[in-house]
Amino acid sequence: MHEELRDAFLDLMSLSSTRIEPKETTRHHTTLTQEYLAGRRRYSQSFAYNAVDSQAFMGRLSRLDQMSAKVSDERLRALLDQHIGLLRRTAQHATSRDDKHHMSLQAKDVGLPTPSLIADAKNILEADQAPDDVVTHDLITAETLANAMRGALKCYGLLDWHVETQSSMAAKANVNGPLRRVRIKAPASLSPETARRLIAHEIGGHVLRWENALAQTEAIAAIPMGNTTLISEGLALWVEADLGLMQPSQLFTYALRVLAVDLAQERGIIDLIDALRTWTDVDTAVNLSLRVKRGLQDPNNNGGMTKDYCYLAGLQTVTNMSENRREAMQATQWSFEATALAVELVADGTLKPPTRMPCRSKLLEATGLSAG
Repeated sequence: MHEELRDAFLDLMSLSSTRIEPKETTRHHTTLTQEYLAGRRRYSQSFAYNAVDSQAFMGRLSRLDQMSAKVSDERLRALLDQHIGLLRRTAQHATSRDDKHHMSLQAKDVGLPTPSLIADAKNILEADQAPDDVVTHDLITAETLANAMRGALKCYGLLDWHVETQSSMAAKANVNGPLRRVRIKAPASLSPETARRLIAHEIGGHVLRWENALAQTEAIAAIPMGNTTLISEGLALWVEADLGLMQPSQLFTYALRVLAVDLAQERGIIDLIDALRTWTDVDTAVNLSLRVKRGLQDPNNNGGMTKDYCYLAGLQTVTNMSENRREAMQATQWSFEATALAVELVADGTLKPPTRMPCRSKLLEATGLSAG
């Protein structure tokens, strides 16, 4: 049911209207680093963004509004209405580029780290500054990792997924569910420990969740709705931890992101770098500050994007979930706020329990990257 509606929503995800990524990030990194080291107290550059075709986006959003109104299940229709409202607010900001509006929008729709999460993040950072992972001396190339991921996909019978390497990406790897695609940054030299963690995270976390959602008879289950970062990354990190693959350096990174989001609310980009230098080096502080200040025109203003707190918060949230709530979220692409509804829909048969679940033998042993 509702396959046309699902496909229309997923197609909308590909439009740049909802993306908030500044142009020329490499140049900004170089210039910002130079100015910070020179003692400048304000960054001399503003952020520019790709033009937004707001008319086309809003037109398609109105069409989705009309389609959603025909959904007979009031519970699902309410969920769709909330998500359309979020998309409309995000698109309006992408058009107006008002920094104060962006700050309030992020607090409303994505949220901010809680005092307890900030305290937990500080405890992680203060326990061991920038810990080194225990690694072997044998390094793995991006293509070797790609072949291992292809092997894991084959073990699950997911033959319509493809894995490719690409140089122009920031993350080590990412997943595009609608395109059934996994991308890996290349070139790369990764430890076997990192390679195993990425397989668990990308295949065991993201790919399997997409497959469970796309396999539902109720197609609305596969529409990412709400602030999905918290649950999607939380589930992927939970898979890492559950399989004993979580690396200390990653946990440190996620804790540092929590502090960066919190500190950015009352600091411009130069002062944010200064504050982050308590726990990390200049290059990492600059990278993270640029990341957190996305969405602003003037990075000297307070605020920025807040989603980076969701990684550590998501891991904690998913870890503390009951098994039935966690499995219900593995059957959908919905946000944490929809957990109770997902549990209800699984219980009444509207949604099926997830059938593809993380398994060490399929994810690791069959790929040749098992630690034994």
